[in-house]
Amino acid sequence: LATLLGPLLEFTVGAASSSDFQAVLPLLSDLAAGVWPRAVLGNFALDWQSVAVQAAAAIKTAVEGGDDNYDGTEDADAADAEAALAIWQTFAKTVKEGTRGAADWPDEESAGPRPEKRTRLSADEEIWRASPEEIAQCEALPQLFGLFARELLQVLRIQTAPDDAEGLLGLSDVRMAALEALTAWAELVGDSSAWQEATWAPLHQIGTHLTSSVGTEMPEEVWREAEAVLWFSATLAASWPGAKAAGAEATTPPPAAAVLELGGILDSAPESWRALLWSAAGSLAATAPAEYSAGMLEWVLARPPMAAGSPELLQLVELPYAEALATLCRNLQKTGACDTAVGERLAAMAFEERPVHGLHENSVKAQRSMLQAMRHAMGSETG
Repeated sequence: LATLLGPLLEFTVGAASSSDFQAVLPLLSDLAAGVWPRAVLGNFALDWQSVAVQAAAAIKTAVEGGDDNYDGTEDADAADAEAALAIWQTFAKTVKEGTRGAADWPDEESAGPRPEKRTRLSADEEIWRASPEEIAQCEALPQLFGLFARELLQVLRIQTAPDDAEGLLGLSDVRMAALEALTAWAELVGDSSAWQEATWAPLHQIGTHLTSSVGTEMPEEVWREAEAVLWFSATLAASWPGAKAAGAEATTPPPAAAVLELGGILDSAPESWRALLWSAAGSLAATAPAEYSAGMLEWVLARPPMAAGSPELLQLVELPYAEALATLCRNLQKTGACDTAVGERLAAMAFEERPVHGLHENSVKAQRSMLQAMRHAMGSETG
């Protein structure tokens, strides 16, 4: 099978261009569910690096939608982007769970006609599963994750105007698909140095840039990068298995510590970017260990969405803000440092009167999370 499949993939995938990437997506998906993970683990003779490069390129092409940027207005563009991200999620799940007896050959639609007299493997022979030891010792997996992470950080930046709610909603859907893929990868390489580097390195880079530019007018591209880095690092920090382990002790300051270091600089951002930056930073703050919760909570409380000056973005930022508060207050309760004053502030925010144009489909969910945060802060919520 490897002898036959190798040349076919070299021609089909290697020759693919941005103009025909939609035809390649089903093929890449089939590979991710079969021979590509096996090749990475050394169980199948295939140029897995070339497949990885093509799978990363598919993300870029799909997110850009064939135009200068992704504006979220075309359902087809969003579907292509989610399909491209699902390839990486499928790969990670296949490494973790193995194949399930499905043929390793791609289907006829994605790869063209198959040889008529090909001998089909039995279902038992097609089943493959890597051992936990093989997965842990595979040096290629962190390399692949690094390629995936770099591509995500680059292409999932806000490319529209920061007040373009429709475009941002489209990007939010694609980022949700990225979150699902990253969560699957966390089970493979979440404890690796590659994961930590992907979480910390962009924060260090943008932090250095911002702090060295204090007092100067920064171009809009800097704020685009800052928002993407805060979102990405928050996503990685929240998905890291170690962050969910009860009683886990951090040997270094958590990524969330960057929020306190950059807070004042984020406050000086143009008003059009402030709501998005505060939201991303709040999500990052919520990933902090419980012992950091009091300081993080105070920082987040001081920057409610209504104070950012962009009511048109409430539909995007209010629910994440409330969920971050609920997480921080839950952690605060775990430390035994309940605070009635904080609970009263949260209650006031939950029932704050909003203009009609500030209401949205997630308003009730946001209020519910805010009240849950209040109960945690007052020590009356369990679980």
